[in-house]
Amino acid sequence: MDAVADGAVATDSRTKINGAMESADLSLRVATPDDAAELLRVIRAAFSARRPVDPPADALSDTVEDIARALSEGTGVLVEADGEIVAGLLIDIEGDTATLRRVSVLPEASGQGVAREMVTAALTVAADLGASRARLVAREEFPELIRWWGEHGFVVLGPASKGLWLGRDLP
Repeated sequence: MDAVADGAVATDSRTKINGAMESADLSLRVATPDDAAELLRVIRAAFSARRPVDPPADALSDTVEDIARALSEGTGVLVEADGEIVAGLLIDIEGDTATLRRVSVLPEASGQGVAREMVTAALTVAADLGASRARLVAREEFPELIRWWGEHGFVVLGPASKGLWLGRDLP
């Protein structure tokens, strides 16, 4: 998988998602600040569908301006189905480390491989931007997410203010 100059992310496989979106072909692309409002819609839907945690996820208080700024200062990856954004995440690059944030999939697209495709694309984009490592914070209240990240090569690095830092080397 290679990131391409026009913002699309090429992928070597097409993914179908089931359920209400059964016939939707997925496309992945790099996010722009113009995508902030739609990405925020996906972030809020995804984080609102999770079990409540205390303190609540910072993502639930994000504004369109916060997301636009994050996309201007860093980047992001989106997944679209039939032209609608169904998943997305933010990527902050600092030195040789990419931090994945706001990893979000609409509840109706969850469990269909969308997150796997998106994270694979995001790691490629991060490597293309010069990162050699990726990291993220996972809440300890969601052991199933920590397991999911582990299945995708991430290991626990240590404690974070609201969870655990997970990380992995990039190819």
